[in-house]
Amino acid sequence: MIAIWRDVLSVADIGADDDFFAVGGHSLKALKLAHLIQKETGVAVPFSAVFAASTVRSLAQRVLDCARYGDAALDQPLVTLNVADGGLVLFAFPPGTGDALGYSELATHLKFCTFHAFNFIDVESRVKDYADLIQGIDPDGPYVLFGYSAGGNLAFHVTKELERRGRSVTAIVMLDSGRVMEKFRFPEEEVARLATGFLDAEGIREYVHSPVLRDKATRTIHRYLDALSQTKDDSVIDAEIHLVVAGDSEDTYIDDRGILISSKSGWADVTSRGLRTYRARGGHAQLLNEPNLAPNAALLRGVLQSLTDMQVGAPGDAWSNR
Repeated sequence: MIAIWRDVLSVADIGADDDFFAVGGHSLKALKLAHLIQKETGVAVPFSAVFAASTVRSLAQRVLDCARYGDAALDQPLVTLNVADGGLVLFAFPPGTGDALGYSELATHLKFCTFHAFNFIDVESRVKDYADLIQGIDPDGPYVLFGYSAGGNLAFHVTKELERRGRSVTAIVMLDSGRVMEKFRFPEEEVARLATGFLDAEGIREYVHSPVLRDKATRTIHRYLDALSQTKDDSVIDAEIHLVVAGDSEDTYIDDRGILISSKSGWADVTSRGLRTYRARGGHAQLLNEPNLAPNAALLRGVLQSLTDMQVGAPGDAWSNR
């Protein structure tokens, strides 16, 4: 971005926090700047973005916001992976990598469900936005939400929002999610490891073919984990929680200061309907990979089928037969 600014402004000494209009920029040069950004990065940035984000740093961030992977499965907030004739409708929230594509293989094992999956929405209003998307598909509910790892925490907060709106969530099915008890920060090396593994994964590499898209994906992961770690999972929901725990899972994480940061069994304290736990096959990061995918999908089918039977048996009130 600095190189492009130097070209447009004919100024050699440009810093990350310099303002475009304070160092000689004007509307005609802003038009040229937007053109060169698209030429050099492949990202179409609206002309107005130069006025709204007029420093090098803020405009670089705007480029990442405007970058597109070229596939709706990554560019749109909601992706439908299965459409079933009747049966359960499942809304799945993204794991720590922030993408819906991670559920593609699982969806093939859950054909009896209509399977909607979300990408991470990188705005502060995300919880309300997810609730709006869910109600756009089914205005009244009741709903079943699903989340792997960080997705379980996000599903919990969307459940609170749906219940605040007077809607019923039958259950949240979580795949090895720990309840956040105290705010914390993910170690940078852990975030970097997760981002590298995601970017190099088969089926993802083809979508992150440029440095801009790699930066966008990495930033999304950083922001998702930061949002998760800075949001405590407090208050009580009415929905039942079904927690599928990884084979290598520890129930609690206590930091070096002796503070309880997260707890899987702690979910029992934030649901009025109770917590049910199951043991999955494989470690946390391999739950949806073979050879663990098939047995874990079978376990999830059993859990989801029980929720389907309950909803069918209790029209209008998912809990009246319990």
